[in-house]
Amino acid sequence: MPAATCQALASEVVRWETGQDCPTLGKKWWRGFKKRNKDITLKPPRSLEAARAKNATRQAVDGFYDLLEDAIAKDSLGPSQIWNVDEKGFTPDPVPQRVVASKSSTPQQNHKRSQDHVTANICVNACGMQLPPHLIFNRKQLATTLVANGPPGALYSTSVSGSMDHDLFETWFTDIFMVNTSRDKVQLIIMDNHSSHISVAIMEKAREANVVFLALPSKTTHILQPLDKAVFSSLANRHKSVSAAARLLKPTHGLTLADFVPIFTEAYTKSMTTANIQASFCITGIYPVKRDAIPDAALTPSAVFVPVFSDGEVELFRKRLAEGYDIPDERYE
Repeated sequence: MPAATCQALASEVVRWETGQDCPTLGKKWWRGFKKRNKDITLKPPRSLEAARAKNATRQAVDGFYDLLEDAIAKDSLGPSQIWNVDEKGFTPDPVPQRVVASKSSTPQQNHKRSQDHVTANICVNACGMQLPPHLIFNRKQLATTLVANGPPGALYSTSVSGSMDHDLFETWFTDIFMVNTSRDKVQLIIMDNHSSHISVAIMEKAREANVVFLALPSKTTHILQPLDKAVFSSLANRHKSVSAAARLLKPTHGLTLADFVPIFTEAYTKSMTTANIQASFCITGIYPVKRDAIPDAALTPSAVFVPVFSDGEVELFRKRLAEGYDIPDERYE
């Protein structure tokens, strides 16, 4: 919570304990509070949408691990058979969040305004292996000059929005996944439950190809998806740094879609390391399976959505309050 909220809460505690009015505690109290509690400090919070905070519960996480353990045990899956696929969006000319400048200046960055957007569909396994990426451009047609010098074996597609859809996911599954993986053993693909990943055609092809899909619980990819936890952050940071170096050669025009593939290829090659990919499966507890890999602290935000009282209790309390009864409750003793 913000420091101001902490100060206001402490003031309320004083009022409750003493029964006397207490002005909101100030900075002096806050400094003393930090000194007495050396394990706390002020940190910039990570933005977390309410749906993710609500859905990331221990029950949802344990339910996923139950399904994962069953799938691994049923087909004796090894790390080379456990995959994670997801998409990551990019812009051709990313704006740096920070630049070197004098303290008294207001720095500005020349930036080419553009609606261009590229989605990279990436798939990795617990052994640290990566499949060729699938790049989706928001174009009706794709010029061959835009995809020169790309990652080996990469697949290129277009869509109006530059995002994944049923047809494109089926294309990726057929032309990338099935071509680069074995049909002799069961392959497990862990993915989010986005609607673009699910269709009758894809399910039928997966069944025939000896492939099993395991969907992550809704709105929990920020704690359970390997690509989100380790790989994508490294790739995004590397893409920004390579773009910054390339921008030095085009200081007046900025980067365009024609610059994207070579820049992405360099960033992709440097960031998609075996160690980084393996670590992403380890820290999410997917391989090796480790339920306590997700700490309780990561699930704490969901606690505010758990009601203290049931709907029936709330209705009873309201009725008794309206009738003027004092209702004792052991939770307040």
